[in-house]
Amino acid sequence: MGKDKSDGLEEFVEVLIQFEIKDPNNIDTLLKRIEGAQGEILHVYPPYLIIARIPEAFINVLKTDPAVHSVDTDEIRADRLEASLANLQLAFLAWNEYLRNKSIEASTQTRPLVNWDAPGRLPPDPPPHMREILRKREEELKKGDSNLP
Repeated sequence: MGKDKSDGLEEFVEVLIQFEIKDPNNIDTLLKRIEGAQGEILHVYPPYLIIARIPEAFINVLKTDPAVHSVDTDEIRADRLEASLANLQLAFLAWNEYLRNKSIEASTQTRPLVNWDAPGRLPPDPPPHMREILRKREEELKKGDSNLP
């Protein structure tokens, strides 16, 4: 989810990073490391979370950093949501919603949009009950007009 190519060389991924809040100086150091790895800070939920676009290979580096509690690329599971602090829950819900919207956006962009009346296409079939109504009307019109075949 959220993969991009930068200069065609390296895959970049959007991640939600939760900090271990033991030493505030660790956060500043970590932000500099992310930027040093050509990462980009996209959003900050002070003081616990950030969203960043980082090289995919850098994820494992972040996971071993003592200043990092977790690195997520997917939606936050319900059990983790329930167990988290209220201020984190809001950010986690926003992250999940962002990923869902991004997924919907991506799925609509992959399918070409074609009008139903484009050459070689037929209009959609009406629901079965409407087909019956249309057939009855058609029969009534045929009975009332002697010129129809």
